[in-house]
Amino acid sequence: MATLISLCTTVRNRRSQFQATFCDNLNALSTCQNVEWIILDYGSSQNEFELFRKAHPPTWVHWVRMEAAYWHTPRAKNAAVHASTGDVVMNFDVDQRLKNAIAAAQKAGDRTLVHNWSGVSRDGTCGRIACSRRVFDRLGGYDEDFLPCGYDDLDLIARAAASGVKVAKINCGPNAAIPNTTEEAISDCRVEGVTWKAMEKANHVRSDWNIGMGILVANQRRWSRS
Repeated sequence: MATLISLCTTVRNRRSQFQATFCDNLNALSTCQNVEWIILDYGSSQNEFELFRKAHPPTWVHWVRMEAAYWHTPRAKNAAVHASTGDVVMNFDVDQRLKNAIAAAQKAGDRTLVHNWSGVSRDGTCGRIACSRRVFDRLGGYDEDFLPCGYDDLDLIARAAASGVKVAKINCGPNAAIPNTTEEAISDCRVEGVTWKAMEKANHVRSDWNIGMGILVANQRRWSRS
């Protein structure tokens, strides 16, 4: 049986970016086999769903709505994975262009996590991570005790590596994401006076401490596949 890949996208009040990427990604994915696309609306006040509905998406594209008072990256990403059914899960932010994402995800497995990053710092592609569902569940997903933004992707990669999973880097190439400012990234986080850089630093410290203490599984008190 062929491996099903779940492309997991989260969105909240980013209609312009959703509009800029959705149709092109949908057309590109229509040529792929054994793929489902989960698009999780994490409490948008804008009507992204209307744009989605008008595109008449195929049955392998699933829109999921989740109420949330503010944006929290790890919680949104985990919720999207929970809504998926694939053997391999890949985080694919709303500002991404497909490029070679599916080919990269096909290289992921129970012993390999794939980082489909361009290698260019702050260009928006760091979150393109694919791994088997077993690896994701074994790690507990993204750490929901983190502050809302920053370092969640690199923490997942670091915990995977520390647990013995091989990290394979597959370059996604240039222009794979729409650039965002850090101010845009945290605009819905409700963390007044706290910058993205400060959150990233705090999360990095937490990640290093956890890994140093041998704590490689996140969310142990709340993680479940319900």
